[in-house]
Amino acid sequence: MAITSMVLAIVTLLALLSSGSDLDTLDQLGQVESLFGGHTLKRKAAEEALNAAIGGLVFVLPAGILGIVSLTQRRGGRGMAITGVVISAINLLMVLGIFGMAM
Repeated sequence: MAITSMVLAIVTLLALLSSGSDLDTLDQLGQVESLFGGHTLKRKAAEEALNAAIGGLVFVLPAGILGIVSLTQRRGGRGMAITGVVISAINLLMVLGIFGMAM
């Protein structure tokens, strides 16, 4: 379970980081578009942020739970379980930040 926790946490981190650059681009384009009176890109940026946050929660919660369960079982892979829990906590903070930006 420790390996699964670590892999889920890393995949979630990569997914959240890859969506962040797209949100920056959409935000900058939205600023340019707002000069001309349109608001479709801002709405699209908010939708993308919300989708990233929901997708992140789908993987962050199981990764954290599996890491904690692996730590309590006292089997091998303790370092991987700790890594999974720490990265999951970082991901959870990122998801909450992205969700806050979308609102």
